[in-house]
Amino acid sequence: AFPPLWREALDDLVLAYDSTCAYWCLRIHQGTGNPTVDHFAPKSRHWDKVYEWSNYRLACQTVNGFKREFSDVLDPFLVQDGLFALDLVSLKVVPGPTSSTQLAEVKAAIARLRLDSPEYSSALEERYQPYHSGEITFAHLRKYAPFLAKEIDRQGKRLHGDGSTA
Repeated sequence: AFPPLWREALDDLVLAYDSTCAYWCLRIHQGTGNPTVDHFAPKSRHWDKVYEWSNYRLACQTVNGFKREFSDVLDPFLVQDGLFALDLVSLKVVPGPTSSTQLAEVKAAIARLRLDSPEYSSALEERYQPYHSGEITFAHLRKYAPFLAKEIDRQGKRLHGDGSTA
């Protein structure tokens, strides 16, 4: 049992990552749960990294509950563009165009973090619909749902006349 001193880092993580969950790549709000400090290398197996800043990831409470003490998730700090993609119809995450060499790891991360779940799709839809209907700009979308914005751009589905800078 370790004293939860990592909680002292939460405000700094929130500030450093602009309240964005490292795993769901969404701005953390009530629907995703409170911001939490995730230990990328689980505390139960890597006690030597319990108080290491480099082991901390900002995660919404929902995702931190899914990840728990499992190690079958790719480090969000090391994920390369193209490993994950987003089906813009179902709003489910799928293996990306460059995932072939890490396909098993990508699929494991999607399953563990429930990136193909109704909860995640719903959280994305809360951002996608206002953008699609013109209520918010692409710049706003990029701030609150960076992965969604990146996928819209990659797939050439950005609204014309948006007025936002790239």
